[in-house]
Amino acid sequence: MDFTELHSFITRSKAILQSPEFSMSRKEGSVQELHDKVLAIERERPEKLRKLQEATRSAQALLDQLASEGGSRRADDIQKAAEELNTRWDGFCALLAERLEWLAYQSKILAFYNLWQQLEQAVVNSENWLKVQQPPASEPEPLKHQLERCRVRSGGEV
Repeated sequence: MDFTELHSFITRSKAILQSPEFSMSRKEGSVQELHDKVLAIERERPEKLRKLQEATRSAQALLDQLASEGGSRRADDIQKAAEELNTRWDGFCALLAERLEWLAYQSKILAFYNLWQQLEQAVVNSENWLKVQQPPASEPEPLKHQLERCRVRSGGEV
């Protein structure tokens, strides 16, 4: 088992997850790029967990062997290293879950702003349409004439 590979993965992934990009709320920028990075880390996580479990089993076997041979000082060092790696893994998994929640929140914010922009555009279009419409007639004769035309078209009383 290669402890350095697992340690390197945790360190690299934590650096990405703790980057300043995740600490800012923003309307612009590519949340999708961040999401892709986090999903890439998430895809690697099961394999790395398997390696961590394998390393833990190897460390426990080594601890048992050292205990039977009387190498308690070395056994303590190995146990501390294994515990540290497990602690780092737990912290990494918690950070990954936090970042996935953050990305979901940012996606909702971006969706809201997109809908807001669509609404603003609809209001502008409606205002422009209303500006070019002729005002309704306010004198009784044109109104009676329009009413009469409506009666004729509908074939009944209005």
